[in-house]
Amino acid sequence: MAKIYQFPNMQDRSHLETKMADMQDGMRGMYDAIRKVEIGLDLLHKQCEDSEDVYQELVQKYAEIIGAENVAVEWLEFCNYVGMETDPATGKITVYFKPPEEEE
Repeated sequence: MAKIYQFPNMQDRSHLETKMADMQDGMRGMYDAIRKVEIGLDLLHKQCEDSEDVYQELVQKYAEIIGAENVAVEWLEFCNYVGMETDPATGKITVYFKPPEEEE
């Protein structure tokens, strides 16, 4: 049989308020933790983007030295941009590492 609460029952009210306050404290802690993780994740994304930009420049310099067509696939994993074009007349494939709008 269900428990019947008689209102106002100050003892039950106090008990419920204590439970709710405890849960609020717990949820505040969880949301604070989420905010900290989000901030950390944003910083980590920024660091990755910065590292990828630097890596892209290194691969571009490397390609200038050995020729873009000679860059091994293993070096392309973290490149932000790799483009390829095929000359319809000759069938020659040209590989480049700059987006078209940045090419000179």
